[in-house]
Amino acid sequence: ELSDHIIVCGFGRHGQAIAQEFMKNEIPFVVIESSEQKISDMQVQDDFLFLEGNATHDQTLIEAGIKNAKSLIVTMGDDADNVFVTLSARQLNPSLRIISRAIDQFSEKKLKRAGANHVVLPERLGGFYMATMVEKPDVIEFMSLVSKMGSGQVMFEEFETSELKEAYQGKTILEMGIRGETGSNIIALHSKEGNYIINPGPETFIGNDMRLVVLGNRFQMKKFRKVMLKEG
Repeated sequence: ELSDHIIVCGFGRHGQAIAQEFMKNEIPFVVIESSEQKISDMQVQDDFLFLEGNATHDQTLIEAGIKNAKSLIVTMGDDADNVFVTLSARQLNPSLRIISRAIDQFSEKKLKRAGANHVVLPERLGGFYMATMVEKPDVIEFMSLVSKMGSGQVMFEEFETSELKEAYQGKTILEMGIRGETGSNIIALHSKEGNYIINPGPETFIGNDMRLVVLGNRFQMKKFRKVMLKEG
């Protein structure tokens, strides 16, 4: 019965961390896992939806609601499985946003060809993190702060311009009055051509088919949703 949910394939270290963040932020999701031991652990310890099965099988993905899902996260322990799941999921739901883990850097291109929108290599991210910490420790501390989705201190969120109420469409940032009405700020815009406008000025016009990256604390983001979005 789920719709617009996220499917997480694999409940290893990364899958568990993802599930914890989604639970803290009340994001609807379902985990697919084939290990009987991990299934037993979830039955005892966790309070979220899960499905025992092999994510490389189309029927398992269908039972997890792949056709009504908005995103799929593939975090299995074998790159060949990750590629296979990505390929199957893309065929079952062409509009799905797919994020896959890669163990080997040579698998990155294969996963993108299979249909992944984004590929994450944890080792590469860890190396960048440690190297940057040497010269820019305060930057890393700030990024650590904003990466704690459930902390309530700092939050990034991304929105389509089509999600805005009619009164706030086709205007400049100044005319929208986002900071004055909600306390949050637009810190970046993503154009339909794929270009980013970082820290846009108040005179910047928000065109159709743009994505807004908004920064604020939990209270400010809640107010942004209520005031600015159609869902509010």
